[in-house]
Amino acid sequence: MNATKIGSFLGLLLASSIATAGGFDGPFVQIGVGGAESDTKFNQTRNERHQNSLATQSDSQNSTIGQIAAGYSQAFGGFNLAASVFYMIGDQSAGSTNFADQSGRGRDRENNTWSVRAQNADTFGVSIEPGWNLSENALIYAKLSYTETRGSVEVDQITTKEGRNHVHVTASSNSGNATYRGWGYGLGAKYKFASNLYGVVEVMQSDFGDSSYELPQQGKDHHKNAEKYEMDRTSLSAFVGIGYKF
Repeated sequence: MNATKIGSFLGLLLASSIATAGGFDGPFVQIGVGGAESDTKFNQTRNERHQNSLATQSDSQNSTIGQIAAGYSQAFGGFNLAASVFYMIGDQSAGSTNFADQSGRGRDRENNTWSVRAQNADTFGVSIEPGWNLSENALIYAKLSYTETRGSVEVDQITTKEGRNHVHVTASSNSGNATYRGWGYGLGAKYKFASNLYGVVEVMQSDFGDSSYELPQQGKDHHKNAEKYEMDRTSLSAFVGIGYKF
């Protein structure tokens, strides 16, 4: 008897969802504001003189971001499927760290320190969003995305060479950038509060993979001892916004 009642209740709930589905059908645009925690795993190596890794460190930083998106949504009974493109507004600080190294002996001894900063910019993606219509006005969905970001690195180096009667200090700065491509996944929800307007909240984790930068080093034999930085970047973002359904 209880099983029959539970089955009847689930059947009525499914029938209600199907009957009221389709409240988000059609093209849409939306804009939101939120934050991102961007993490970078730094790995520094030196060519020629040292092939081994000098150091591996990780760091993350938080940034305020915006997001704009446009797409198309279609209900199939209670099930909903949408596709969209999105763009993150604002650069994301992605961590910083310091490295140190000593080379040479006696009069040729050098002490090197590096301050490394990472940043993500021009982040965009394409998403597929399967979901379920809770009612004509409420939708929950998963988000599966292909994402790209322009990752940059800035390096400040100080080289100290100790002589017999003096210390010679050289300072320099270098920068580089590379395109990171990866995948994202997340969850979202929409609630329609007017015939064409809805609120949206979304959380997404992005894994941009890794890339490398080779920057020249100052000091003795600098042309042989370029610094190579391999960086693995991820980002966790969340935002709330408002959308318009055409």
